[in-house]
Amino acid sequence: MSRIKPLVLAFIFFASVSPAFAGDSLAVMYQVRLNAIQDMNFNAVLDLSSARLKKQLLEIPEKDRAASSKIAKSMVPISYKVLKEDISPDQSKGSLFLEVLRKLPYVEKPEKQKVEVQFVMEDGKWKVDQECLDTCKNPSAPQTPANNMGSGNAKPLH
Repeated sequence: MSRIKPLVLAFIFFASVSPAFAGDSLAVMYQVRLNAIQDMNFNAVLDLSSARLKKQLLEIPEKDRAASSKIAKSMVPISYKVLKEDISPDQSKGSLFLEVLRKLPYVEKPEKQKVEVQFVMEDGKWKVDQECLDTCKNPSAPQTPANNMGSGNAKPLH
């Protein structure tokens, strides 16, 4: 019994730590980011964001970040289903295509939406670059920081 306790503690520790490494799938990174948004952890969201997106998020005045995080949390999908995951041949960019079920403000029933989440590889980790309804037609088009914070605490549909 005395050998089991350290193993259980080690399992709990490593299961709760979810580093964002290049080997992680885009779907795993999306869920890690959703968890950070659900926890309203602005710094964790920054760490999971590309340099471009991080710059946009840092434009949110510090006094408004809690409100912005609350808005992002309210946009968290109830559930999602991964439709497709594409990674460029050079492993520098990736896209995650999803179907999300989301309760939008001022809408009575949850709605299904198609979403593309674009990732870039930075510092050996996948970072979210932008999230778009349907597909991201113009990756350099500016997005609002609240939209780019995405949504958290969703459960996969599969």
